[in-house]
Order: sequence, then C-alpha cells, then structure tokens
Amino acid sequence: MKERERKKTRRRMKYLESVEEIPDFKSEEEEIEFWETHSMVDILNELPEVKVEISGELKKRIEDHKKKKLLTLRLDPAQIDKAKEIAIKKGIGYLTLMRNWIQQGIERELENQVDINSSMQSLNEGIERIKEELETLKMQILPSG
Repeated sequence: MKERERKKTRRRMKYLESVEEIPDFKSEEEEIEFWETHSMVDILNELPEVKVEISGELKKRIEDHKKKKLLTLRLDPAQIDKAKEIAIKKGIGYLTLMRNWIQQGIERELENQVDINSSMQSLNEGIERIKEELETLKMQILPSG
C-alpha cells in the first residue's frame, strides 16, 4: 500500500475521558470499528479490577519462559525451510525443534568430552606404567653403580 493511501485510511485516534463513553455494542464488528479509532489509555485506572486465575501448568510455563534468554541467529533460508518441513512431520514448532537439536548437540558434545577425558586418563595411566617398566628394565640391564 502506498504511503498516500495509508494516510487516507488512517483515522484520527480519540482518547476517551471516562468509562461512560464506552458504548454498548450491538455486534463484534461495531466494537472492532469503535476500538480502531478510540483509545482508553487515559482511563485505564478507572476500569474495574479483574481477577484472573492461572492454572499451575500455565504458571510453570510462564516461569520457564522467563528463564530463557533471547538469541538472535542468522540462518540460511533453506535451513529454516528444511527445519519447518521436519517440524511439521514431527508435529511441533520449528523453533522448538531447533532448540531440541541444540540441546541434543550440547549433550552429545558433553558425552564426547567425558569420553575424551576418560581416554586421556587411560593414556596417562598407560604412559606411567610404561615409564615404570622402562625403569625396571633399565635397572636390570645396566649394572648399578
């Protein structure tokens, strides 16, 4: 849409001065039309307080979400498209799928690190045994003194 056309379709926002200015709407369309041109930002403190109950599961999801940090990552569009295809087949969102892949990669790397550390420890132990055997052989071959 061109800028001039956008300006023509924009309506001037009217800021309500009291709750009484909110009409009784006859239809959802009428209400939508009203709120497209009216704002109650100036009367928010006049609105009645509403109590909302949140389930334990939703509370947990909200808390878990708060703990996550936002990461911006540039990916090739083809990678994103492939991830979306796979996610659809698995019945999950592609961002969830990618988070799972990252977690699996981290776990695999940690397992490999443990394997490397274990291998290094075995090698060091083997080297120590060889040193001890060399020392024993050296003492047997060379006369003391």
